[in-house]
Amino acid sequence: MEWERLNKVASQFGAIAGFDTLNYLLTYEYQNYLVKNNKIVLNNLRIDDIKKSDSGFIVSFSRRFYFYEINCNSNQAQELAEAYEKNRIGRHSGRIEDIIFVISISSINKVKFEIEKEIEKSDNNDEEPSVNLDLGASLNFIVKGNLISIQKIH
Repeated sequence: MEWERLNKVASQFGAIAGFDTLNYLLTYEYQNYLVKNNKIVLNNLRIDDIKKSDSGFIVSFSRRFYFYEINCNSNQAQELAEAYEKNRIGRHSGRIEDIIFVISISSINKVKFEIEKEIEKSDNNDEEPSVNLDLGASLNFIVKGNLISIQKIH
């Protein structure tokens, strides 16, 4: 049922469903993929932030290996802020399951660093957490673009 809805909205807007299931390792591969069509549809997202920018608003969210920073207008920002509040669990955003996002991607780049948390056992069997900052490329990508439409699922 979920794929049917995504495919219907994708067809309506000439967009791609399933972008977030791709598993490329290089930015170049995504760039080649998006040459054909840079419009995508996504759902079941967890909004991380909404902030005002010089040209409108930016909504930030993440899913799988992707961190999205998407430009939107004030009406879209208000609608997403209301959805955030409705689905909020304590201080954290819950998944927004009743909206399909239609997005036009303008750029995609690999994240340049990665933070890892490890828990190691010491000699006396106590757990000692440690955090490592790896300045090499991670497997995650930052996606930027514009919000074309918010489609409510009823």
